[in-house]
Amino acid sequence: MDVKPTANAPVVQQVEIDPPLPVVAISTEETDNSQPMVHCTIDSHPDFSISLDAISVSQGNDYIRNDPDGQHMRLDAHAVFKDKTTEALIYLHYTGVCAMSAALQAVLSGSPDAKTTDFGDDFVHMVFETGDERLKDLERGVFVGAGRFVVEKGKKLTVEYKVQHPPLNWEASATATHPLISPTLPTEVETCLKNARFLHLATCDALYPHVSLMNYTYLSSTPFDPSPVIIMTTNPSSKKTLNLLSNPRVSLLVHDWVTHRPPTRIPDPTREGSPPPQATRSSLASLLLNINTSALSSISATINGTARMVEQGSEEESWCKERHLENNTFGDQAREERGIFGTALSAPSEGDGGASCFIEGEEVRVVVVSVKEGRIADWKGGVKDWSIASSDGEGPRGRHQLVNGVV
Repeated sequence: MDVKPTANAPVVQQVEIDPPLPVVAISTEETDNSQPMVHCTIDSHPDFSISLDAISVSQGNDYIRNDPDGQHMRLDAHAVFKDKTTEALIYLHYTGVCAMSAALQAVLSGSPDAKTTDFGDDFVHMVFETGDERLKDLERGVFVGAGRFVVEKGKKLTVEYKVQHPPLNWEASATATHPLISPTLPTEVETCLKNARFLHLATCDALYPHVSLMNYTYLSSTPFDPSPVIIMTTNPSSKKTLNLLSNPRVSLLVHDWVTHRPPTRIPDPTREGSPPPQATRSSLASLLLNINTSALSSISATINGTARMVEQGSEEESWCKERHLENNTFGDQAREERGIFGTALSAPSEGDGGASCFIEGEEVRVVVVSVKEGRIADWKGGVKDWSIASSDGEGPRGRHQLVNGVV
């Protein structure tokens, strides 16, 4: 195969074709060409989510109709493949348009001067059907291909398609989508936890969910738990504490989007700015506040797990409070940022930003959430589910890298 699958074009189809068979319809006196597809292959890139190494099991056909002006061909192809790994049968139907460039006309006419054409004249939309669950994402995805005609002496005329799998603007997400099972968190979730300042904690009683904005500390493991955990602290008489005691199941939301609301096209005099007006008067602050680009805004991650209250006075409580305080004690940069965003630089605060009173207080309870599963959603509407693989309880201890905040 001349063209190999790549990360940007993860699927390549190669079709060897015989000369077309003209079919004339008596009722319309129109001529359609049935192009025999005598040998076809489909291969995928190793990093593509769907592994394909398929070959046609019978002759396919491309039913071609020329536009009246002769400038384009309309393609309507059908073929059945068998995947070598799964032995699953795959039905492929693709339609498309092919521009009749001078180079392509030379190829189709059998000119001795014909050469391999460039990608860009032939575009198709591919639809797959299969009964094998291992290949079910073929039916759920969108596949588009760019083709070229390959001319090689002594070989059949071949059409090669570089096939892309563009993301959908939205995906059905009522059930698990693109599931990933791993002993660790997905890289993008860890990165999000590293960069985010807060997360949202959702608890629930028998009636309504309750959402709280929380400081947190993420650890891939602790001396007390080999699995990923998230540490938080709470007032023992708070609503979320009462919810946790009756229902330990929780959901967390963390994201890396800039969340301030920019000015709308029609100013609302009744709306107080967020950030406050003094911040927006600075061109530098305005620039920083409005850098809500794809470089900064990537994903949001929902994390599901089970929460437990750490025993008061225990070694684990002391250890968790120490790590949590270290991870939520910020330096001069945070104080300067408070000034930019409207808080007076002279405002009194403790050296730790006031964190210690919420972490070290005698009545403060430590909450540890054992991460179980979650979902990643990107700005395009794509979703991906993941879950933490069961552990045998053995794992590296003693290395506890703090990945979020500044220590």
